[in-house]
Order: sequence, then C-alpha cells, then structure tokens
Amino acid sequence: MHLLTLFGPPAVGKLTVAKLVCANSGYKLFHNHLTTDLALSLFEYGADEFFPLMADLRIRCFEAAARGGTRGLVFTCAFAFPEAEQFVVRMVDTMSVCGARCDFVRLICSDAELSKRVTSDERRQSRKISNLDRLSDTIDRYDIHNALRSRECFTIDTTELPPDLSSQRILEHFKMQG
Repeated sequence: MHLLTLFGPPAVGKLTVAKLVCANSGYKLFHNHLTTDLALSLFEYGADEFFPLMADLRIRCFEAAARGGTRGLVFTCAFAFPEAEQFVVRMVDTMSVCGARCDFVRLICSDAELSKRVTSDERRQSRKISNLDRLSDTIDRYDIHNALRSRECFTIDTTELPPDLSSQRILEHFKMQG
C-alpha cells in the first residue's frame, strides 16, 4: 500500500487537492475529520484523552487498510508541532511492518490567502476552522507551518496554484496515475 499524507495549515486546500488526487489515482481518501469528529463526540478538544485517541484511531485505520489490500490511501491533516513528529514516526513504523510506503506532501500558502479561504461557505458547513480568530489561534498554538524533520516532504505552494495543478504535480511526482 502507498500512504500519502497531505498536511498543512487550515484552509491551505488539503481536502480539495486530496479529492482530486484520489479521483485520478484510484486511491481512497481518509479525511482527518473522520477521526477528529469521532474524538469530539467523546471528549472536549484538547482533553487528555483527545489527541491520543485520534492518533490511535488513525494508526489502526492505516494498518487495517494496508492489511486489507488497499492499493493507496490519501490522508489529510494539519500537524501540530513538535508533537507531530512522534505520530509520524509511529505511522511510518506501523506502515513499514505492513509493507506499506509512506510519502508526505506539505501544502503551504500565504497567510493572506489562508485568511481569505478560511471563511468560505464550505468550511462553515463542516466542523473545520472557519473564522480568522480560530485560524490565528491554531497557527500560533500549534506551529503548523513547519515541515517534518523526520521525513522528506514534497512541498507545494497553493497560494496561486489551482487545486487541479497541485494534484497533477503530486500525481506526477509520486508516479500515481492510473
């Protein structure tokens, strides 16, 4: 299995790009809010149990997909640093045991463009961050603009690059077409 992780700040375009990558590769989509929303149904955001539960759920899902014969999976998330590094090591180690390959795509965007995108109607209809105060707080609190230290990342600036071209670059870089 190939596990491709798209990460970056809220409103950078992770889900939009991931959907296009999946549509053109046959990979399955694992949107991070699947586990976030489940954890939120049990605990307050940031409670002691919240982040460990999310991490466990995600790892178990990746492992099940690999062992179940899934060809490829695109996972989207906003990593909180420096804690994210521990999760990434755990994810890569687990996938390695399953014979899976892990690659990482870091999506970046100017803060001005993030501020424009975060208030979109689509974001307001979900549990995503959809106001400037929460965006600013999240960026400040979790240092989410960082790159991974433990893994090589393919970086794409989505400030002016449309989602279809961003996804095409990913497909070409990782040879995922078909």
